[in-house]
Amino acid sequence: TAAGLTDQIEYGVQNLENVVLPAKTYDAIFMISSAHHIFNLENLFCQCRDALKPGGLMILDEYIGPTRFQSSPLVTEIINKMLAILPSRYRKNLFTNDGRTIDSYAPFSLEEFERNDPSEAIRSGEIVNALKLYFDIVDLRPYGGAILHMLFSGIMGNFDESNDTDVTLLRTISAFEEILEKVGAINSDFAAIVAKPRQTVLS
Repeated sequence: TAAGLTDQIEYGVQNLENVVLPAKTYDAIFMISSAHHIFNLENLFCQCRDALKPGGLMILDEYIGPTRFQSSPLVTEIINKMLAILPSRYRKNLFTNDGRTIDSYAPFSLEEFERNDPSEAIRSGEIVNALKLYFDIVDLRPYGGAILHMLFSGIMGNFDESNDTDVTLLRTISAFEEILEKVGAINSDFAAIVAKPRQTVLS
């Protein structure tokens, strides 16, 4: 209201699993950390394609890593070796905040996802391929996370951005992940994507 945009912005709530969007209505559609919660990706991307005006774009900033966070054995091994190296002050469990440390990592079981968070990363590993059925990718910028995402889950707040040692340690781990991704040993878990509607749907 303070910005004077009440006549230009409309808010709504919809179930993206079965959403129906008005045809040729939008100049751009943004999806920020939301597509990885959708099972029916094909319907969602089909609706988005049809809802864009000619020349419209789809912009995503998404987790596109392994479905259900099922890290590869290599990534899991690297995370556990790094946890074994990190001093305990960096491994304080900030989720529980009870003095315990996070000493090891293993992907949650699929059953745990079904019980506790059934939409989380439900088909994340298929997002890019599903998008390509209805869109041509103009640009895809991966920005890592295969190691950092789970390594720092629950402990990131133990690092002090004003401490040179902490910052150097974080940069070193980030550089290591970047190199592994560059040589093809691991994939990026996150990406920013710009796509334009396909004229012909791939089968």
